Amino acid sequence: RTVERYETLQEGRSVVKNITVDAINGTNNGELVHFTHMVTSDGATLTDPMFGVSAEDLKLRRHVEMYQWKQEVKSRKVGKKRVKSYSYSKTWENHAIDSSGFKKRGYDNPGAFPFYSYFLQQQAFYVGAFELSGEIIDKISSYIDLTSANISLDTISDPVLRNTSKLLDRGDGYYIGDNKYDPEIGDIKVTFDSIPPHTISIVAEQTTNTFKKYQAKAGGTILLVEKGNYTASEMFDEAERENKLMAWLIRLGGVAAIYGGFYLVFQPLVVFLDAVPILGDIGQFALHILSFLVSVVLGGFTIIFAWLFHRPVFGLFVLFFIGAIVGVTLYLCKVFGNKKKHETIVSEAEEADVVV
Repeated sequence: RTVERYETLQEGRSVVKNITVDAINGTNNGELVHFTHMVTSDGATLTDPMFGVSAEDLKLRRHVEMYQWKQEVKSRKVGKKRVKSYSYSKTWENHAIDSSGFKKRGYDNPGAFPFYSYFLQQQAFYVGAFELSGEIIDKISSYIDLTSANISLDTISDPVLRNTSKLLDRGDGYYIGDNKYDPEIGDIKVTFDSIPPHTISIVAEQTTNTFKKYQAKAGGTILLVEKGNYTASEMFDEAERENKLMAWLIRLGGVAAIYGGFYLVFQPLVVFLDAVPILGDIGQFALHILSFLVSVVLGGFTIIFAWLFHRPVFGLFVLFFIGAIVGVTLYLCKVFGNKKKHETIVSEAEEADVVV
């Protein structure tokens, strides 16, 4: 996947065209284009139906959190058994925590929220003469907190809700409860944020009066969206950095999965050896070492096979690196084994001297 993404970005970098969006140029249809422009809408007012909070922005969100009990479970090994311990703490959460399954009683949560988070957005988004597609609108996510200029108790139409609500000190929402400085289980906190019109940079395929993902010959797609004024080169640089990070996360995740899988398959053998204390310790240590070596080798070869065709130098470097890790690990195991063997011989010799 990451190799395909790398090739796709390289292809896109070589063919992208810079355009202006004040007018539609049909000759760019089907081309990968880049532009920077202010994203706007029809300017309709977005209004939260429950709290009356409004803004003439692109998107508006309501966030609802409830003060609840949360159970934490920790497991530790005591002798040959694993023992679980349970602890409880109060926390703000944006979802209901079911306390019916708690191990201990007396930590009861209210259950369902009286109301939930809410989302509004304009019907259409524009950049110059173009209308943005839904897949690009979904990538516009630079929210900022609303302030007291947008939020007031007077906008709440329900008198019961208005009388039980208080303004938060930050001015970005409401507190529903007796004392916002000493919250109790079941208290509610409501905050708001929005996305105002702003400058946006996009790399995408032009299609008549809108834009969509560009299908590259390398197999992948390109759709880059950034808040602010960025050149095409800067946007491709950032996309390549994200691809490298994702590649290493996937590789490390794969190695960890191989390690865990191999360890779990042979763990029953260690449990069997654990009947003899010293054999159990040795088996546990050996299984960790073997799992590490297998995961590094298999994970490494997966990376090598993916890169040898596209970037042979990098593939050979990874092969050398894996060989070095395996070699060093085997050498340390040999040194450790010789040390133990030497200590055993010395111990036997000392016992022989004592007998004489």
